[in-house]
Amino acid sequence: MAEGEQVKNKQIIFKDYVGGVPPKESDMVLQTVTMTLKVPQGVKGVVTSTCHVIPTCELACVSCKGATSSPLLVVRKIKVAANANIIIETKKIRKVTPSINLCGRDCLKSFNRKGDVRIERNVITNVKANVRESVMQKPIVGFGVAKVLHSGDPNFKEGDLVWGMTGWEEYSLIITTTETLFKIEHTDVPLSYYTGLLGMPGITAYVGFYEICDPKKGEKVFISAASGAVGQIVGQFAKLLGCYVVGSAGTKEKVDLLKNKFGFDEAFNYKEEKDLSAALKRYFPDGIDVYFENVGGVMLDAVLVNMRLRGRIAFCGLISQYNREKPEGIHNLNCLIAKRVRAEGFLVLDYYHRYPKFLDMVLPYIKQGKISYVEDIAEGLESAPAALVGLFSGRNVGKQVIDIYQVHLFDMGTFLGLMVGIISVVLLFLEFPMTCMPGMTAYAGFYEICSPKKGESVFVSAASGAVGQLVGQFAKLLGCYVVGSAGTKEKVDLLKNKFGFDEAFNYKEEKDLDAALKRYFPNGIDIYFENVGGEMLDAVLVNMRLRGRIAVCGLISQYNLEKPEGVHNLFCLITKRVRMEGFLVFDYYHLYPKFLETVLPYIKEGKISYVEDIAEGLESAPAALVGLFSGRNVGKQVVVVAKE
Repeated sequence: MAEGEQVKNKQIIFKDYVGGVPPKESDMVLQTVTMTLKVPQGVKGVVTSTCHVIPTCELACVSCKGATSSPLLVVRKIKVAANANIIIETKKIRKVTPSINLCGRDCLKSFNRKGDVRIERNVITNVKANVRESVMQKPIVGFGVAKVLHSGDPNFKEGDLVWGMTGWEEYSLIITTTETLFKIEHTDVPLSYYTGLLGMPGITAYVGFYEICDPKKGEKVFISAASGAVGQIVGQFAKLLGCYVVGSAGTKEKVDLLKNKFGFDEAFNYKEEKDLSAALKRYFPDGIDVYFENVGGVMLDAVLVNMRLRGRIAFCGLISQYNREKPEGIHNLNCLIAKRVRAEGFLVLDYYHRYPKFLDMVLPYIKQGKISYVEDIAEGLESAPAALVGLFSGRNVGKQVIDIYQVHLFDMGTFLGLMVGIISVVLLFLEFPMTCMPGMTAYAGFYEICSPKKGESVFVSAASGAVGQLVGQFAKLLGCYVVGSAGTKEKVDLLKNKFGFDEAFNYKEEKDLDAALKRYFPNGIDIYFENVGGEMLDAVLVNMRLRGRIAVCGLISQYNLEKPEGVHNLFCLITKRVRMEGFLVFDYYHLYPKFLETVLPYIKEGKISYVEDIAEGLESAPAALVGLFSGRNVGKQVVVVAKE
């Protein structure tokens, strides 16, 4: 086609904004518009087209495009990824991955205890009017393969084959940005693979498994939604490393595919299991080392109690939660502590610089027949709405691909119940009580787990307690901004006037913990030292900064509940790439000499203060113990049985 030619351009758009339910085919419409096949003069690529539809965030956080394992459709079209000053023709390859990119990268849907919905970051007030306007004008966005017809970017030229973000349409003008559009150099494999195995799903599997999970030969690996575009690749990577691999899927056909096509050791249909925890115990009698999380909900709760010591969980997606009005609560997060599990969310776009390394590893495997890949192909742009809707019912097997044009280009052969708390009864005063277990716990959790840096923003819950008061002071000595929460005015005053916290608040006086945290951390929290759990954790999650760290030391609010409260905002681990890790201090006792070298000089120089709540006599021990659960103590509760 000639540069500057006017063409008719078919697009699939949403007729109106879609609420928090799966979209229906009738929500989408095929329209035809006219566009010019030329990049406007002086246009430079810095912003993705998806960013322009952020107002549609209330449309449906059905599947945030940010979540790496959101359901993705693939539309074969000639277009470009969300970046390029490039126009793309849809006649040759055109494959697009419909990820219902309705919400935009920086929009998050969060929930407070009353179930109220909030839009975090890029908050929009009159959303619906803006949404309708955007929805009626913008095609749905997804990943695709495309051919460049005209370029205003020196990195691309006419005729280049590319993959990345594009719209569901025949022709696109896309603003290019760094590392979001990739030139296809290897054309000796099916081009459709660049919407899957060699595209975003492939690099997602590679990063999540190798970079986040840090797997080792012989480990036990479990993958949920294992027959999907990402899961099937993760399983094969794990088998190639020499791991024992089990996957879950939703149909017998998919289970058979996992075992017979992708080489999983075992697989099961989660819909046929009445007790998911029992099912996992059947396949993992010794526990799970690595869990690649694509699902969330009851599956995640079942996995947590089956994790092995120091297991790793890569949060790639939470597909079971995307179309719920309110996400299901996760109740077994205490397993993070007891089993020292590291759970980390990630977004693949942070790792696109690893793409060449990924190709160096995976291309030989493909050519040697060591990796298999399954696509579910639908023909024609008109079939895209039905294919998208099918993703939410699990109708597809493998990567859902839509061929817009029948062009045969290539042939190729084919995270408890264990820890409830530690209560100390001290028989004798020690010269430096903070050098015992609480001090060591504060040291290990803050320095070893949180990897703090000068200038970061730190929040400590139950901050007047034996551990929390020390964490806050360690953070201040490092040069951090520190805020703590406590349950009385006396404790709040202690945090600010005795321990030097920058700010502190009484959580019992706050009707909205989320709003309270925003007041003290308008730019978000880098480090959260978790001692409480429940509602506080949910509020913290939506206020974490990008790549924040959470040290899960205790969940005191949950210990005397019949059933732990559910935590609903774990999707923030993914969108904000947060690392959350549980720990037990006795794993770090080998660092005690190093701890003493750090803390003793601070004590002797008067740079660290410590407060104890002393009860006299053994007979006072029961009341002192009970008081811990109501927060009656200030600092470390000590019962003096005898004095020297």
